[in-house]
Formats: sequence, structure tokens, C-alpha cells
Amino acid sequence: MLSEVRALFLEAINIRDSLYDAVGENGIAKDPNDSLLIKSSVTKAYEAILAYQQSMAKGLPKLTRCPDPLQLTRVPDADDSSYLRLPG
Repeated sequence: MLSEVRALFLEAINIRDSLYDAVGENGIAKDPNDSLLIKSSVTKAYEAILAYQQSMAKGLPKLTRCPDPLQLTRVPDADDSSYLRLPG
């Protein structure tokens, strides 16, 4: 879910930067449609942050049981000398 929030903010930043590059800050202030486009994308991203915050307030989702470290299997590469120090 955090990746969705990140994607929305990247989209908002790209929209804003593209408009600044195209018409400049003064041009955006003159055209209300441009500023509405920026505000709309930032609002979507902010709402996604609030939704993420609410979901995290409930706690992290339960993960499946992690294996015991001794149950992990590891196949070292041919040039890996860590087997001299770590269990295999």
C-alpha cells in the first residue's frame, strides 16, 4: 500500500514539475486549470497518505510464521567462504 502512496506523490510531483517547465510558475498562477490539476493530484496523494495512516494505526498485518534460523537452507556459491563461519 505504501508503494501506491509513493506512486501518487510521484505523479503529483511530475505533473507540477511538467507544468512549471512548460509555462513557469507565473503561467500556472494565471491559468486556474493548471493549478487545479496540481491541487487535484496532490489531494489524491494526501488522501492516500491518510488511508495508509489509518490502516497502519490498526497495526501491521499478521505475517505467516517465520522459520526458525536452523530450519533455513542455504546453498553457498562455489567461491563463498562464509561456510567456514556460518552454519550451512
